Amino acid sequence: MKKTTVLLMVLLAVLTMSCIVLGALLNSHNKTVENLELEVSNLENEISQKTELLIQAEKQIELLQQENQEITDRKHDLDIEYEKAMATWINTMEGVEIINSFGDIWKEEMDKYYTLLYDMLEEDRKKWLISSQEKWEIYTKENEELAWQTYDQVHHDGSIMKIYSAEIYLERYRSRAKTLIHLYNSLISY
Repeated sequence: MKKTTVLLMVLLAVLTMSCIVLGALLNSHNKTVENLELEVSNLENEISQKTELLIQAEKQIELLQQENQEITDRKHDLDIEYEKAMATWINTMEGVEIINSFGDIWKEEMDKYYTLLYDMLEEDRKKWLISSQEKWEIYTKENEELAWQTYDQVHHDGSIMKIYSAEIYLERYRSRAKTLIHLYNSLISY
């Protein structure tokens, strides 16, 4: 009987130890599950927040694209004045004078916005504007010569060539001025 009692006591001790170990493992497992559930919940919150930020960023991008399109579509005051002036010319010489005078005005506008932009740029960024302007001058001269040669081949130095030449001059400064105006406006809007 003593053997049986000792055996039962050992068995009871083993069962008690097993229950304690299993309880500890179960408790540890429950804490791991709770930690994982908390991590999942935190990740879900983080995903939700980042999704909201992404939606806001997409809306901001869309608004900026609309604003840029409006700026692009909007006529500059000089374009409106130019259209009015061009409606008045009677002969080629008058047309050339109007076009060249607006080319001069656009050149002044380009120089004005180049200076404004240069003055607003941080010192280490000014070199990019200078380089861009130098490369633009080379590029446009070559494009103007190509346009001149193309038109001349078709029209053989006729009176229309004077109009084309003036329009090339006007467009050279008009397009660069508009680019610099856009860059300047982008810089001051922030």
